[in-house]
Amino acid sequence: MSNLIIFGPPGSGKGTQAKKLSDLLNSKHLSVGKILRKAIVDNHPLSKNLQKTMFKGDLVDDKIVNQIISDQINKNTKKEFIFDGYPRNLKQAKFLDNIINPENLKALCLVVSETETLKRLTLRGRDDDSRDNVKRRWKIYKKNIEPLLSYYQETDRLKKVNGEGNIEEIFNNLKKPINL
Repeated sequence: MSNLIIFGPPGSGKGTQAKKLSDLLNSKHLSVGKILRKAIVDNHPLSKNLQKTMFKGDLVDDKIVNQIISDQINKNTKKEFIFDGYPRNLKQAKFLDNIINPENLKALCLVVSETETLKRLTLRGRDDDSRDNVKRRWKIYKKNIEPLLSYYQETDRLKKVNGEGNIEEIFNNLKKPINL
């Protein structure tokens, strides 16, 4: 088995699907958003800065996120991971390739329309899911995703997957390109 990255716009179901894959494959699910939200709740020294950044719908600094991911990889006994919400840009992708063998890393991209993600996020009801924040995060995602998709496509590590439908349909779509 290899390590997997689950890409998709905000509200695409990355977290739900990454958790399901993690359970199926007995891999460690690393959700950057969940880790950052936990740091805020746990009153981490960076919590006020993280809270302010995330509440505005902005992305947390690469250096901080890379360090968090590196720490999580180093402290886990499981050595196969499902990355959810990471990497979010080319700099982070190259960092990840330096700490995990790129030959053992595959990327799955959930393809979901902006209309569908907006609908899903407004139903989710998290504090950082205001309509303005969702639109802002969608724009950031679109800006950053193209270079990432190209990066993984060039090395034949990317598979695009239909991310619309019910949870089980999407899960079955995700399992096909990784031969499950």
